[in-house]
Amino acid sequence: MKLYFGKSTLTTLLLAGFVAYVALAFWRRGEIVHWGRRTLLVLAWGLLLCMQAAVRDGYHLSVQHAIDGSCAPGLFAAAGPQAIVVGVLAAVVLCAVITPFLDSQLGRRGLFFAAAGCMLMKIAFVEFSRVWLWLSGGTGWKF
Repeated sequence: MKLYFGKSTLTTLLLAGFVAYVALAFWRRGEIVHWGRRTLLVLAWGLLLCMQAAVRDGYHLSVQHAIDGSCAPGLFAAAGPQAIVVGVLAAVVLCAVITPFLDSQLGRRGLFFAAAGCMLMKIAFVEFSRVWLWLSGGTGWKF
């Protein structure tokens, strides 16, 4: 429980709320009329969640360590698998920015679920990596 509460309580609450919001949208997808608004909300919420998780895991320290070595690295390496997978999925999520330009609610709905699905994959990958690292007793990913 220490892994998800304490210093990272805000991230855990944002994560739980994000998953609940996406699940609720999935169950109520037949009743929802305005998919563009929901997509923009999911994009903003996901961005806030990703920024909070990056700060929590010290990713900025890993980048600074990779550039000049003036500090200890964060939890994950700046060029490690977490950064690569998250970067590729973030590029896919950015495609959802075209949502306001689509006239079709069906297209907006598709972009909503594509963006939400990619964000959920990003979250699952990083959280699985954190748990794996914690269980292995490591101090950080070395690449």
